[in-house]
Amino acid sequence: MTRTPLSRLPAIILAVFLTAGCSKEIPIDRVDFKVSWDRTNPFEMTVIMTLPAYPGGNLILQRADISGTDHRRGWIEIDSPGSAEPRSNRWNLHYAPGSEIKYTYSFLLAEDDVGRSFRDSRADQDHLFIQSVDLFCFPHGVHGGTRYSVEIKLPEDFDLFTTWIKRGDTYLVGFDDLTSAFIVAGRFRTKTVKSGKSTVLLAIDNTRSRREDALIAQSLQKSLAGLQRELPIGTPGRFTFIVEKIRGNISRAMRRGNFILLGIPEILPFDMQERKKISHELFHLMTETTHDASWFEESASEYYAWLILVRTGQIRQQEFFRALAEKITQAQYSEYKDSLRSAIFGKGGEAGRNYIYSLGTLGMFALDIELHASGAARGVSEFITRLHGNPDNIPATEAVLLKYLKQYSELEAPRILTDFAAGKLDITRSLKTAGLDLKISGYTLLDVIQDSTGDYGRILPGDNLISIDYRLLDKAAWRRYLAEHVNEVVTVQIERSGKRIEQKHRIIPRYVIEPVDYSPGAVWQRILNE
Repeated sequence: MTRTPLSRLPAIILAVFLTAGCSKEIPIDRVDFKVSWDRTNPFEMTVIMTLPAYPGGNLILQRADISGTDHRRGWIEIDSPGSAEPRSNRWNLHYAPGSEIKYTYSFLLAEDDVGRSFRDSRADQDHLFIQSVDLFCFPHGVHGGTRYSVEIKLPEDFDLFTTWIKRGDTYLVGFDDLTSAFIVAGRFRTKTVKSGKSTVLLAIDNTRSRREDALIAQSLQKSLAGLQRELPIGTPGRFTFIVEKIRGNISRAMRRGNFILLGIPEILPFDMQERKKISHELFHLMTETTHDASWFEESASEYYAWLILVRTGQIRQQEFFRALAEKITQAQYSEYKDSLRSAIFGKGGEAGRNYIYSLGTLGMFALDIELHASGAARGVSEFITRLHGNPDNIPATEAVLLKYLKQYSELEAPRILTDFAAGKLDITRSLKTAGLDLKISGYTLLDVIQDSTGDYGRILPGDNLISIDYRLLDKAAWRRYLAEHVNEVVTVQIERSGKRIEQKHRIIPRYVIEPVDYSPGAVWQRILNE
């Protein structure tokens, strides 16, 4: 999630440079970069900057100033000219005509923070991921008409993926490209996936099993086709979808323009959670618009991620209801207790972000239920299609959302939207309207309490449970212990890949959502079987 839409950041950053400049500065019409990386020293990149038309003189070099909430920056060290004076992310130096400015970018290693490190620029001997805004510095004097070129030298066996357009050995780019792009390089298997008018370049890291290739391609094609049928509002033409290896034990995904990245740890197979992340990012790709209610966009993308999986047959109805029941647990036991409006701006950190994905998904399901019950033939799908298809391209503020909702339901649907935006929701009432019931089927362990290693305390498939609070319990005693210690934090010992691990977990109820109305006209039937 981003606090400021990334599509608007380059203009903001350039405005800062233009404002920082003054009439005494000499305009810089061209900047050339040569970037090189060697796997023998994988944690550094070398950048050589030249200013072909600059007559020389005192120069200020500066990094683009953006929010650090999505990633951290790494370090820049000016190697030449020697008179560079470091001032945080700003350097004063003297540039001789025709000379070079050479600097080294060092990656910020963040293995202690899996959630953030996926968005950080990172590298090892087999893989390279760059947020372009981390790597490039800019001299004061650049302006809206400045031309930029980039040459990138990598190992010959590396494939490079970026949204930039190449001319010969050089990428001709704009300021936007240098402040908002991903650069991914490594060794990948590629294939083309098509759906309707969309063509996808699918690239899969060679470390992933080839047996997964067909599963990933099929899931990508099905989810894309399902969303194209459901939301015929922004069918993408060409885009790139990359599956890469990452550290940790949780898969991650993000998107920048027509470029989607799915990171899967080596220990995880391609499974339901990864399919869900594909659908989530595809929803963002298809519904991109000017959005001043980003909590709604994230809520809708997470809801549709699960909805499209069940509608395209990638998961069963029971798995859809199980995912929603888990969202109820996550929302109920979240450490974050504020509104979704606040969470989208970074308040609450990881807990706040997770709260959007849990309560937001439930809120969208409740909204879908109400719209179907009110007579909207396609429920939330119809609402979102109208919202994104508005001819005036009005930013989707909360007021605009409420205005469109009142076309379907004067009271109930707007109330639901307002409630879950404020961080509260009576989901049991909506489930009853849909012909569903919420029950407690037992007790389980919440997997979000960090342990001393910075891990997220997940119990993974294949783990052997050894003890709880250092008690060796059989299956029946285990269940009794959980029921008698609800909401307590306990120490769980597990065996994973021959190693014994201790993790902290909270004991919580296990909810289930079950149909009670099996008639063909039941709202839940209409939602899942459209």
